[in-house]
Amino acid sequence: RSSRWSGSGHPGLITRLAADTKQPLPAGGETEASDSGLWPLTRPDYATLMLETGYYTWYGGGRGAYLDFPNLEVAESWPRDILEMGMHASDLNAKLIPDLRACLADGDVDGFGRRLEAFAMGLAYENLYREESCRALLQALFMQMGVPTQSEKLNWGGRSDHEVHIGHRIYVFEVKYNAGELEALRQIRDRGYGREHLASGHTVTAVGLAFRRDLETGPCLKVAQADLADLLADRAVDADDGPQEARTTYLTGSG
Repeated sequence: RSSRWSGSGHPGLITRLAADTKQPLPAGGETEASDSGLWPLTRPDYATLMLETGYYTWYGGGRGAYLDFPNLEVAESWPRDILEMGMHASDLNAKLIPDLRACLADGDVDGFGRRLEAFAMGLAYENLYREESCRALLQALFMQMGVPTQSEKLNWGGRSDHEVHIGHRIYVFEVKYNAGELEALRQIRDRGYGREHLASGHTVTAVGLAFRRDLETGPCLKVAQADLADLLADRAVDADDGPQEARTTYLTGSG
């Protein structure tokens, strides 16, 4: 769903610059602004630009002052705007989103992972360098798909990264960066993510996504999936062996 703030309340210059110059996106919470601003346009100071265009605001004071997004709406608008205006814009609008949606509707988790990995491989590594970045990328794609989704879904056990409803299927996603896809499934299992959906009559699937950036074997996305009911019934399995019902797919690089 589009953001009213993003659609009417900020100049599009900053997202066009970010897309055209393919520079790392600044991370909030530890950023300082400088006085360079728009100069030079081929290498602008993004912290200052984001402050001037309303993406950032100051928090705290004195030496402890820092810049960060002013609210959740603006924070969610930033990755979505970059996706829409970046180098994958034509692919995003014409093919990527329908392909991802079709894979989820058909229960093709492996196909979803392959398509997602192909898209992620075109992003600058500075923009996909930690778990939060990967979660934001996935959330922006789900929003573009127009499917009912909840991010950071609270339940008694904690917060699942994403829960997506499409047709008669529900997916519970856990995202990891430079960690194991089975570790993601174990977290879903041990914390009971998505358990409230088991009586809904839907097909409920747990999905662990592991974004890996290994300089020896190359970057890759590893996917593990399991029927949620089977996964939750498998808690007694030794954690070192991983969930018995999980199926892992190595999409790129060596396993």
